[in-house]
Amino acid sequence: MTRSTDGAPRPGRVRGAGTTVVLVLLCVVAVLATGLGWWWQHGAGRPDDLPTAERAISSVPARDSGGRAAVELAERVLGYDAAGFDDEVRATRALLAPGFRQQYDAQMAGVREQTLAERVRLAVKVRGSAVSSASADRVVALVFLDQVTSSPLTPTRRVDQVRVLVTVTRDGGEWRVSRMDAF
Repeated sequence: MTRSTDGAPRPGRVRGAGTTVVLVLLCVVAVLATGLGWWWQHGAGRPDDLPTAERAISSVPARDSGGRAAVELAERVLGYDAAGFDDEVRATRALLAPGFRQQYDAQMAGVREQTLAERVRLAVKVRGSAVSSASADRVVALVFLDQVTSSPLTPTRRVDQVRVLVTVTRDGGEWRVSRMDAF
């Protein structure tokens, strides 16, 4: 309640300092949320490989050929066999963009010893795919695949269903894998 000029109480709202602070903080949060939403919507918060309206399908021929290449290359890059392991790794490196080879080499170095010791075979079978973005020189495809791991040292084989976001880029007219993200 507030007081009138003659000192008598009169009905009204009294706002304390705590209410004012809460209202100011709510306004600040609203402004920050709006700014963050704008920043995210305009691309600053999105990884380059995720499809957006700006990076959708801009080349149907690239979508078709790059999509096929992503499927074929995923099977070749992700599969290996202890018999001929080193030759397969060398041959696979030729299918990769230069920037992706180091990551591939590190991965293969990490599995080499166990693969050879246990005579592991990792077979890959693509079950489906969809192109999420395509330009003349770059295609990103979501590839669904089964990875079947087997070894003569174990009586069973293991089947893993995997989703991989495969990015292929043109290099001298050939599609090469430039990025792979499994999830």
